[in-house]
Amino acid sequence: MNGKRSRVQLGYYALEIVKIIGCSESEAVVVEEIMRNDIFHSTLDWLTAEQYRAGALEAYEALKEMRRSRTLPESYRRLLGSKDADA
Repeated sequence: MNGKRSRVQLGYYALEIVKIIGCSESEAVVVEEIMRNDIFHSTLDWLTAEQYRAGALEAYEALKEMRRSRTLPESYRRLLGSKDADA
């Protein structure tokens, strides 16, 4: 290892989240997780475009609230990295 953090190849859903929200790539990965685990409790492939957009926005607001209240789960902190975890 050269000490640099390796970039994760973003999947389709995370790329769409970046387009919708304009967030960072690491935030998009967490937003996708929040959508799957906390909002829809499901896969995302059945959603309409509007449902997906609304879910992404809701998940991003949840992420911002977790940061504000300092309740961000450790798994999300790891996905975000130290620089973005408290942004």
